[in-house]
Amino acid sequence: MAFLCLVVNIQPVFAQADFSTSVRSGCTPLLVQFTDQSSGNPTAWLWDFGNGNTSTKQHPQAIFVNSGSYDIKLVVTYAAGADSITRQAWIQTFDPPDPDFSVSIDQGCA
Repeated sequence: MAFLCLVVNIQPVFAQADFSTSVRSGCTPLLVQFTDQSSGNPTAWLWDFGNGNTSTKQHPQAIFVNSGSYDIKLVVTYAAGADSITRQAWIQTFDPPDPDFSVSIDQGCA
């Protein structure tokens, strides 16, 4: 009698949340394009932009109207679970410059 032994080596698929942004800092209002770069073929996305807004799009845009530092969180869902990434102080926004000037002589000939 012969026995056949079959060994199956199943490698887990490592799913990892990741993203990039079009910019990381600028003057308000700052429009930022977010690009999902997660591995493992996620099926759902939940973004928290740290400014009170969220999105479930894969590649959303967000606008930051107040100056400050914003933590960005992405949660991706897979068939076998979920993964998340939080990048602290990922977006930095600043108030636009406020030009101010004065002149010592405001009339005369050129």
